[in-house]
Amino acid sequence: MSLTGGHDLAIAIAGPAIRALILKQLPEQLPIKGPVQIGPVAIPLTLNGKTGTVTLYAVLRKLTPQMVDANGTPTLRFQLRYDRASLSGAMLPKQVCPIAGTLTIDAAITVASTPIGGSTNVLQQAQVDFSAANFTNSFDDNSVEAAVPGGGAAIGAAMAGALKQLLIMFAPNGGVIPVGPAIPLNPKSGGSLSPLVVTAFRLRAINGGLVLFMNLDGSTRNAGDPKNKVALDLPANRNIALQMSAGCFHRQVFCPGLAKQFKVPVASLPTSCGNAGSVGYYVAQADETIDIKRLGDTFQQGRIVVDGTFGKSGFCYDLNGGFTGQITFPSGIVPKFDLVNATSDLDVPWYCKVVAAVIGTLTGGALFGAMTFLGVEIAESAVDNAISKQLKNGFDGLGLPAGALGSGAFTGASFDTAIVTAEGLSIGGTLPAPAIPWTDVTPGMSLDGAISTTNTQLIEQGTVKKKTPCTLEKDYPYTLQSVSETAAYDVTLQWVVQPMLSTEWRILIPNAAWTAAQVIPLSGTGVATLSQVDTIIPNLNGPVKGKADVTVAYTATADGITLTNLEPQKGGYGFQLEAVVTLCGGETKSVQRGIAFQGMVLDILGFDQDVNDCTTKWYKAIKAAAGRFRLERVPTILEKVDMPPPERFRQFFETMVRHGRQAGADTPELAAMLAAGHVGSMARATLHAEGLRTMALAATSDAGIRAASQARFDAANAALATAQSAVDGAQQQLADAQQMAVDVRLSLAGGR
Repeated sequence: MSLTGGHDLAIAIAGPAIRALILKQLPEQLPIKGPVQIGPVAIPLTLNGKTGTVTLYAVLRKLTPQMVDANGTPTLRFQLRYDRASLSGAMLPKQVCPIAGTLTIDAAITVASTPIGGSTNVLQQAQVDFSAANFTNSFDDNSVEAAVPGGGAAIGAAMAGALKQLLIMFAPNGGVIPVGPAIPLNPKSGGSLSPLVVTAFRLRAINGGLVLFMNLDGSTRNAGDPKNKVALDLPANRNIALQMSAGCFHRQVFCPGLAKQFKVPVASLPTSCGNAGSVGYYVAQADETIDIKRLGDTFQQGRIVVDGTFGKSGFCYDLNGGFTGQITFPSGIVPKFDLVNATSDLDVPWYCKVVAAVIGTLTGGALFGAMTFLGVEIAESAVDNAISKQLKNGFDGLGLPAGALGSGAFTGASFDTAIVTAEGLSIGGTLPAPAIPWTDVTPGMSLDGAISTTNTQLIEQGTVKKKTPCTLEKDYPYTLQSVSETAAYDVTLQWVVQPMLSTEWRILIPNAAWTAAQVIPLSGTGVATLSQVDTIIPNLNGPVKGKADVTVAYTATADGITLTNLEPQKGGYGFQLEAVVTLCGGETKSVQRGIAFQGMVLDILGFDQDVNDCTTKWYKAIKAAAGRFRLERVPTILEKVDMPPPERFRQFFETMVRHGRQAGADTPELAAMLAAGHVGSMARATLHAEGLRTMALAATSDAGIRAASQARFDAANAALATAQSAVDGAQQQLADAQQMAVDVRLSLAGGR
């Protein structure tokens, strides 16, 4: 009775498949694919007779489900790990942190009934209802009790209740999750295999998996006990199986299949299916109808044995015969019938022998010769067709027409193997249960925000004669404006204990070696003076570099800061903003971000477009020339050529920097120079020393620099140390490049 526990049918699902089935229906706000950070969450707390709320922050680390048997009830037990949690509020003597522990959720799998309109049947479905689940909390240590004497249990219960409400809020259907398909149940009369209608529906957890038990007949409604099944009995390498008892096979497959084949009700079949003494069966070879007297099926290891007897009486003779066959599943779930033995005998009284001889002479023994093969005819036609068709019809009713169970939460299951034992038939398959990818996190923090323009003032306007490397000199209208800007940045904590206890803000002024020459603390609201910072003021004849004392207004809080340049007319400048945060428990973390104020903006109308057009033309020429150096370096005849002077290269790269083009050493614009070798070195040195450092630290005069300024500022940090020495050798590198990049030179010269 272990295969189905005395029931007609059982659906057994392995633990990993059940876990995957549940996890894929849970909300992403739970730690299923990676940790989840929650907070601030206000949770109710009753402590020492007083009721109020406290604020909870936590990192939910991992949610692990398993199937258990809780006093006979199949139960999904979830272990929810959390850490880096904190509690704060007026009800507590102090902030409690860091807290780590495990929340255990026991959610019983129950059977829900839903009426079917216009029918006495109801839909039965296994489900998990988190609103009725039991949530318990366990801290990793006694730190909570130590911080709040006598309050550990109450705080643990409050945290469990809060997390329960979050889960119910995020989960679909108010926390109700189906487990498996909805199955019709007839509470008053019999059921059927096809379509599937059951008369009883029960559940049991076994070895970490789940079994759904079903009865199909009114007579078996109360049969079976889930406790009688002690193992999942899954075929090897399968995680789901449909299991049918031998009795269910006889009642729902064997006998109904024969009845359809003989075109009579089951009751009109002979034993072991019906009550009739026999049923007529037409034998084509003999053109005679034979009486089938018995048909039966017996389950054995690896096969279902089918046997029967038959007879025929006539003038002067009595014919009796029998057959034995077997049903096996050699290829998947398709049944195959093989005849094992077939016999017949003829009992003719002595006084009929003469008549029989005459009859035999006249008929050529056709009738009696056909009787010899009667067992073969019955077995291969009546039984084989009947069982095969009924099995298929039964599978169809369960949603198994092509080996795929496609109802309810078992969508995607495929069945491909059948095993026969003395207890019944097991159809095994695979329910998709892919591993859920896990992405872990790294604790840290960042300064997130932006710089915005708050006011502009026109200082000067007019026309100026300018030319690009590709055009002749011409007049361009221009405007010179001062720009007041405000930088607003907030501290964002990621995967650390929250909230912040305090934040110290500082302005760092780097020197040429990129160490902090000035450290200016910022607290509350005030004005900070930055002494002798590098500045740049745009000029029609080129940027003017200098040093100046500048003032910055600020408002600093624990969460964020705003900074405003009060003297934009002094030009652009840059500095590092640093936040040093003290977390709960005394841990400190710091983060920095580069800030660049433009101050003054020189906009030469139309010049930008001409420069962009020229840059595009040069880029195409350089790219075309670079292709010749891509595969290998080909020896060239060294000759003195008229290369553009270094100023032209510097002008080209500075133009790209000013207009927001990324011009690092690995970008397409430098592909040709990198391929030629030394030109690339010259380009990097010129770009970093004359472009990146000036533009990023002090900002530029051109419009549109805001989006690219931060990237150039950060890039300059790493490049400055090596850039200065590289600039000194740029002229010699250019001379070397003249001999190795003739095609590049020709392309550049052609683009002027």
